[in-house]
Amino acid sequence: MCLQIFGNIKMGENAWPEVTQALQENKHELKLSEAAIAERLKHNGLDMRIFQILALNFLEISNVNLTGLPEEIGHLGGMINLALQRNKINEIPNTIGNLQHLKFLDISFNELTGFPTTLTNLKVLHTLNLSCNKIEDLPNLSNLHSLVIIHIEHNELKSLPDGIYGLEQLMEIHASHNGITEVNQDINQIELLKVLDVSSNQIKDLPNQLAYCRRLKDLNLRENPLNDNRLRKMTSQCNTRAILDYIASHSGEQAKGKKGKKKKQGKLASKDNETEAIVRKIHITRCPQDGKHVIFKDDVKDIRPFIICTVIRNLDLSEHQMYKKFIGLQTKLHDSVCESRTKATIATHNYSSLKFPLVYTAKSPNEIAIIPLGESNEVTSTDYIKKLTDQKAAEEKKKKRQQSSGVYRFLDLLEGSNVYPCLLSEDNKVLSLPPVTNSDITKLSPSISDVFIEVTSSVSLAACKETMEKLIEQLFQLGYISSQYADSTLSPDGTELKGLILQQVRVELENGQLRSVFPSKIDLELPNIPVSFVE
Repeated sequence: MCLQIFGNIKMGENAWPEVTQALQENKHELKLSEAAIAERLKHNGLDMRIFQILALNFLEISNVNLTGLPEEIGHLGGMINLALQRNKINEIPNTIGNLQHLKFLDISFNELTGFPTTLTNLKVLHTLNLSCNKIEDLPNLSNLHSLVIIHIEHNELKSLPDGIYGLEQLMEIHASHNGITEVNQDINQIELLKVLDVSSNQIKDLPNQLAYCRRLKDLNLRENPLNDNRLRKMTSQCNTRAILDYIASHSGEQAKGKKGKKKKQGKLASKDNETEAIVRKIHITRCPQDGKHVIFKDDVKDIRPFIICTVIRNLDLSEHQMYKKFIGLQTKLHDSVCESRTKATIATHNYSSLKFPLVYTAKSPNEIAIIPLGESNEVTSTDYIKKLTDQKAAEEKKKKRQQSSGVYRFLDLLEGSNVYPCLLSEDNKVLSLPPVTNSDITKLSPSISDVFIEVTSSVSLAACKETMEKLIEQLFQLGYISSQYADSTLSPDGTELKGLILQQVRVELENGQLRSVFPSKIDLELPNIPVSFVE
């Protein structure tokens, strides 16, 4: 058998089950980071079929001692998040520049000494993490107009990368532990800069213009051989505001001039905010005509008779903090609007994992088999509820308290029921067991994906709508967006839709009669949030 070798990457008959499954299911995400992966890589090389999964938008190959990245990485043109941290990679191929939709690139804790100039092709890159390498030089970054965060700490750089001072969206620069000798006087051109960490470098003097970085909240200059002894002491003793005030008072510029400039900037910011408020909307698209609806069965009427659903198209959860906030928001709403899930329950699913039509029904506990969220084994709901009940009793005994926490709080809501409500996929797999848990097979992950949301209630349809509307309102206010890099964010006339894009979902009776549709034209009357229907 003929093999081509790139570092420790071999092209040959080396089929990994994770890759086989991803190919068969046309997955959008693939994570390879276990010890077993490292062992396979060491003996047989990488399964090159990874680069045939053209649907991938999230790929992680981390902590497996990977020494090189093949040119075939350029085949994954839809990639949005690429994580290669904690390996032994010493070179990146030029084809990295083919990843035109890449927003998050993490190659930290490797052995890179440089980076190809094709880095400048990544025009939508949001976060670049090259920390903890051996990088001596980087290409000019002036074309990375979307760059917001850059991590280049713990390298061997002598200066900040060329072009960095012209990046209008840049908010965070992490460049500690290098050999950087200066901060350029153009630093104040980075108008949105909030974080600047150039600690543990070789900086002796600072430009006066640093005082005019109006949004700078976190400035770290520690462990630099600054010529100004007082300033050097201040870097370890004073906050950012005090340091900037000191630099301003020694800049030769008058406070009056500073104030005038700030006022002008404030007007511009206000104008930008007004424009943003006008552009961002909640856009609603019609129900698809391909059978992607929910069937409501009569046997659930007496246990939990109300359900509404919607899809948020191409929701951008690819930034880790935004993903965490999304999950946390559901928990917050369960405790407040949902009144500890007694009034309503929210469940979220990866839309691409669903097989339609879905069925909302009720079954006896022994008939319901589910892989609970966060677990790997399928269990009957009887066994799962018993397990949780036993854990609840053990927790209360250990902590000597009667009030339960976490999921244990919701067990009482099913107590005494002969049947449990559940949402099934077309192939009869259980997707959720409200109000207790979702299935792990449709869980979300940090990426850009369509998110299917169900809200169920035993109280009223109004309770479902109130909960769903509060969730959508807060997502909009927190700045979540439907990614502009997906085709479905265009209206029929080709114009770009900015904001959140919701797709209607019909809930039908078994005879095909409409039971509910959300959102309808009378829904989502939210204060100060414009809503439009895309015909």
